[in-house]
Amino acid sequence: DGFVKETACTTVSASGLPGVQLEAALEALIHYPYGCVEQTSSQLRSLLYAGQILGKDRAEVADAMAKAGIARLWGMQTRSGGLSYWPGSTEASVWGTAYAAFCLLEASEAGCSVDTGLTLPLATYLDKQLRVKGDEEVDNNTKALFCRVLAKYGKMPIGWMTRLAEQPETLDMAGQAHLAAAFFAAGRRDQALSLLPKRLSDKSATTSTR
Repeated sequence: DGFVKETACTTVSASGLPGVQLEAALEALIHYPYGCVEQTSSQLRSLLYAGQILGKDRAEVADAMAKAGIARLWGMQTRSGGLSYWPGSTEASVWGTAYAAFCLLEASEAGCSVDTGLTLPLATYLDKQLRVKGDEEVDNNTKALFCRVLAKYGKMPIGWMTRLAEQPETLDMAGQAHLAAAFFAAGRRDQALSLLPKRLSDKSATTSTR
């Protein structure tokens, strides 16, 4: 009632697929203005499948943006092999590197070209981080993410995977899922299934992104 007659317009989209609800969110994602390692990785990961929802014309835009996202992440790589949180920084972000490496794996599996000049140093960096002790040591949930990424890169940290599997009480839902995926990538399906809770309510859904 607050609009002048014949000046308002509403567009209704109908589909048998639930993805129709995501169209507005994906449009907003394409224009997302920020670009730290986490935001770039999250945008990249979402854009891998955006073309299936937005249509052919927007799919080309999404594909170009995904390639740009990969290039942007490469531009954040430091001498250590890890990725900085913001472009231009020389200090690597431990969790940011692991999350970006995970998203790059998914990009590769979705058909994107990801150069080994980017991924091999990432894997080397994460492998070293597993052995860090003291104040800079990460929690077991993050170590489980490291293991998942390394296993997918073919660098199976079996010793760490076994150690974490022996401490299930230290893992939240995400940590359990990452470790199970690591064992699955290593060809140990039974071990992977044994790590998953019988019911989702068996584990709390605390954050493992610190």
